[in-house]
Amino acid sequence: MPKLCINSTQVEEGDIFIAIPCKTVNANIRDAKQRGAALIIAQSDCATECENCLITNDVRLVTSKLAAFSYPEFPDTCVAITGTNGKSSVSFFTYQFWTMCKKRAAMLGTNGLVMPHDIEKIDIPNLTTPDAFDFHRIEQYLAKHSITHFVFEASSHALDQKRIHSAKLCVAAMTNLGVDHLDYHKSHTEYFAAKKRLFSEIGARYCVFSRDDAYVYDELSKICKDFVTFGFADCNDIVAKNIRVDRDKTVCDFICFGKNYNNVKLNVIGDFQVQNILCSIAIAVKTGINIDQIMETIHQVLQLNGRMEKICTYNDGEIYVDFAHTINAFATIMETFRKLCANRLIVVFGCGGDRDSSKRPIFAKIASKFADVIIVTDDNPRTESPENIRQEIVSCCNNAINIGDRVEAINKGIKLLQKGDILVVVGRGDEKFQIYKDKTIKNNDKDTIINICKNLH
Repeated sequence: MPKLCINSTQVEEGDIFIAIPCKTVNANIRDAKQRGAALIIAQSDCATECENCLITNDVRLVTSKLAAFSYPEFPDTCVAITGTNGKSSVSFFTYQFWTMCKKRAAMLGTNGLVMPHDIEKIDIPNLTTPDAFDFHRIEQYLAKHSITHFVFEASSHALDQKRIHSAKLCVAAMTNLGVDHLDYHKSHTEYFAAKKRLFSEIGARYCVFSRDDAYVYDELSKICKDFVTFGFADCNDIVAKNIRVDRDKTVCDFICFGKNYNNVKLNVIGDFQVQNILCSIAIAVKTGINIDQIMETIHQVLQLNGRMEKICTYNDGEIYVDFAHTINAFATIMETFRKLCANRLIVVFGCGGDRDSSKRPIFAKIASKFADVIIVTDDNPRTESPENIRQEIVSCCNNAINIGDRVEAINKGIKLLQKGDILVVVGRGDEKFQIYKDKTIKNNDKDTIINICKNLH
């Protein structure tokens, strides 16, 4: 039986090749024909390159539908989360609410595929949201292993490219709206338009978003019929008040659908993580979890690895890592640590290559505003010059230290620690590898910090 392929190099004699629009689409079509493709499904503007073609005006949507047809099974309760920041944390909080209520659950996103330990691991691509065939293959695999609750991150790229347009959703949620991926979307309007597709084109039984952002609320409330709102403003359905942030916990009061829950302890740090918890509560409620059950177990919910994660102390100073790589996230975590810091705030960070370069000077200004010591290093330079990326940042910083080698940069930050200082290493969270043009090296910030501190003691 012929198989469906979206990668021309996987085509064999008699297969069907789906020509996804890209810069090399015509070359891909020629390659698929040479490999023996019996039929090619292509966009109408590729028709001149194509014989034995099925032409469509929207090959990406066709791909999504074919993927869902090929893998028709999916968990009973599926939740998609989009937004600029907090997708991974909200997914993880939601996953924990489910599992603590004895639901058989799974989670997919930046941190990979998380499943119960009795399920054999499968290969998945290193993408926040996989392509349509991988996505529906994963859904079917989970369903066959009795997963009933599945939460996944919906990136703006995936929504724009219609990778999950055939998903059957119980809940669609938006965490927040900031600025990101302008190298791809070109404008904030285009970026939000991609995010809105989760609600306007895919749709869900229930929707979750915040009234704190009037623009988001106005747009999504026009689209969604049955929705729950969360935030700090009293007009939301689920509200957090009287937030008290410490270095290892946050305490606040919740008002959930008019019912008060006071002095609730959370194992998270910062107002923004409270927002993420609020979003997760809304999702849990709309997926059948009783609000009293949630409040009874919420003190057990943990932060995701690499998100405001305290690693250890050295010389009476504290060391954290965080994944922040958007403007909003970086500003938020820097402001949070500034408030918590008794002495100097030291930051180690860089910016990724082949991504929106306009945010580099903004990151520099944020670091200069909040940090006492700034160490600029490599993030994931990819195909760009690491030296050029660092120089773009350093040129806009106040007295930044420029150290390309990330291990050496972290080592420098740790050695500078004094009593009451906080060192935060930002940008890569729990990522295991660092990507350069000609190599990918094993490099995890948490492991680096632990090894350096062990050798210094």
